[in-house]
Parts: sequence; structure tokens; C-alpha cells
Amino acid sequence: MIVNGVIRSYISKSMKAERFIFLVAELIESQLQEWDRAYELILMKQADYTIVVKNKVDSYEVTIAENELATLQKRSPYSLTEKCGRN
Repeated sequence: MIVNGVIRSYISKSMKAERFIFLVAELIESQLQEWDRAYELILMKQADYTIVVKNKVDSYEVTIAENELATLQKRSPYSLTEKCGRN
């Protein structure tokens, strides 16, 4: 999940929001699976983006509105990752 800060900054500023959230979701899932292969991450787009993380019996969900995603992406290269870990 930790990518070189310069690269992550460039990616967050140059990517469209939808592509950026997919990349961050992949990075989060990779990190979680390093800890336990049972983790599964599902990213859904309806009115808002919903990220669901499952591990055997536990489930965790975070919803991110499109305008919130744009704000997080502009704020910091890691803001989206931090929001997913905070909720």
C-alpha cells in the first residue's frame, strides 16, 4: 500500500478520479492479502463509490461520493487510502 510518495503524488494529480479509485482499491487489496489471503475487496459504482472489504465473517464498507473523491484526490496522494482505513 505504501508507494513512493513522489510517484503516488504524480498519479493522484494526473489520473481521472475513477481510474484513481480503482488503483487505490487494488493497492489496498494487495496489502490486505499480504496479511491474510482471505481478504477480498469489492469496488462498486452506483450513485456513489462503495468499497467493501470482506475477511471470512467480517465485512467493512465505506461510501465515497464523486465530489468527495475529487476533494480527497486533490488534498493528498494518500487521503483516499486514509479515509478507507478511518471509517
